[in-house]
Amino acid sequence: MKGERCAQLSVLGSQFLTGVVIVDILLQIHFRGSGWGVMNRGVSLGMFPRLGQELAVIVYFIFIILYLNHAKSRKFSFGLTLLALGGLGNLVSRLFWGGVWDYIYLPILPFWFNLSDVMIAGGILAYGWGEMRYT
Repeated sequence: MKGERCAQLSVLGSQFLTGVVIVDILLQIHFRGSGWGVMNRGVSLGMFPRLGQELAVIVYFIFIILYLNHAKSRKFSFGLTLLALGGLGNLVSRLFWGGVWDYIYLPILPFWFNLSDVMIAGGILAYGWGEMRYT
């Protein structure tokens, strides 16, 4: 029963996070149309602005292969899911527009970002937490 409950929560969590990716793409469309934000042709948080779309797709699919190999491990699954979905959100935007639209700006940070970037950063933190906690 406990395993079944965990599986249900995992499915609900994945559905929620997928919804966040969809909201992020819709917000990119909205803010791009209104002119609020910046086009980011680099990867997460504007790093590596010369990284081509083809290389971004290849890197994403390599990541998916790693995800499929490690996601069953409890210590990595949440962080990897966040990373995969955040990466997917940015990848979809990159394929349609040649970059992602960053629409969140906080004066205390020197860069713009979007919800997919938040998911990527959260995934990195969760993955690191799993590494520290379970090793």
